[in-house]
Amino acid sequence: MIPSRSGPADPEEAFPDPGQAAEHHLRSVAQSVNDAILSADRDGHIVFWNPAAEALLGHSAEEAMGQNLTMIMPERYREAHLRGLARLLKTGETRLIGRSAVELQTLRRDGSEVDVELSLGMWERDGEPFCTGARRDITERLRAQGYVRAQLAVAEVVSDDPDRDQRSAPAS
Repeated sequence: MIPSRSGPADPEEAFPDPGQAAEHHLRSVAQSVNDAILSADRDGHIVFWNPAAEALLGHSAEEAMGQNLTMIMPERYREAHLRGLARLLKTGETRLIGRSAVELQTLRRDGSEVDVELSLGMWERDGEPFCTGARRDITERLRAQGYVRAQLAVAEVVSDDPDRDQRSAPAS
């Protein structure tokens, strides 16, 4: 059974402005993905915070909105972030935005850090710059990579042992 929905069935009725429909669509997508997505204005104040950001970082959207991005940055990253933001606003030069994702740690509400992959993008509204970041928890991936590295190291040690064959041969 298909649940009934309220409101106009035709999206053009609900959003006579195509830009409004597109914004609604993008907001709906951002609200439903598993990656933590947040956006900030030119001053670094949070203007968007999706449910996955709430789950990963521990702050509700209400708590995060209007706060500075530095609230989710370990202290060791804050100075570089502020320099990068100043450079971006002054010259337009970016070092991370639009490039491959980077691996780093982000700060949770409880003060713990979590390993994430961060991808950044920049956009404008009414001539004002905004940045959006998608953070993906990579804790399990890093744990699995560490396990594989450990297993490979053990295999290498075992295969490099010249006496291995004699010890493992059946006694005659």
